[in-house]
Amino acid sequence: MTGKLIDGHFTADQAREVLLSLIGFKMKFHEFEIFKSHENQDIDVDGHRDRIQELKELREQVIIHLSLANAADMLMKITCEIDIELLISTNQDRDVGSLT
Repeated sequence: MTGKLIDGHFTADQAREVLLSLIGFKMKFHEFEIFKSHENQDIDVDGHRDRIQELKELREQVIIHLSLANAADMLMKITCEIDIELLISTNQDRDVGSLT
C-alpha cells in the first residue's frame, strides 16, 4: 500500500507546524521505546538512539529551510509518501521493524 501523507504548498509557519510535529512525534516514539526497555532488558536500544539522532539532524535541516522560506516570504512545496508492506516476521524482526 502506498499513499501520500503530505502533498501541498505551505507557508513557513504551516510547514513548521506539520513537519516539526511529525518529527517530534517520531522522536517521542523512540524515547518511549527506550523507556520501555528499562522494564524489558532484552530490547536493544541502540537502534532507537541512532534513530533519535538522525531525527534531530533532520529537524535542524528542516529548521534551516523553514528560516530561509520565512525570510524570503516563500511557500514550501512538501511531499511525503508512505509505503507499507506486510511482512512475515519473528518477534526479533518486529523489534527491528519498529525502529523506522
